[in-house]
Amino acid sequence: MKAVYFASKIDNAEFLREKKQEWSKYLSICSSWIETVTREADTPDAAPSFWERDFAEIKTADAVVCWAHGHDVLRGALVEAGYALGLGKPVICIGKSHCYGTWQFAKQVVRLATWEEALTYCINVHLHW
Repeated sequence: MKAVYFASKIDNAEFLREKKQEWSKYLSICSSWIETVTREADTPDAAPSFWERDFAEIKTADAVVCWAHGHDVLRGALVEAGYALGLGKPVICIGKSHCYGTWQFAKQVVRLATWEEALTYCINVHLHW
């Protein structure tokens, strides 16, 4: 089964848990942060361990799905997307965001309008570049 990592803001974790439940019928969702994240965990002391875990999960993923809701300002999600690109993995950007800079036009980046399009793409497309 293909594995996908969700990259977004901590504030979107609840929504992403819903998407994980929906997508898990077709794909393995390997972004554990959406299950374990708390505001307390987002501290300098906790950062080394959660970044190590996130990077390990991205390494196992076939692709990273990056999503910004409305006027979200992405930070960590951009690091995760960049890490995936550096590993040669595709990054799927959902919707439009001011955070998707010129990197969204890189060869490995796929821009799709909706979550439904992204799910269909991940199911039907060979995700390795």
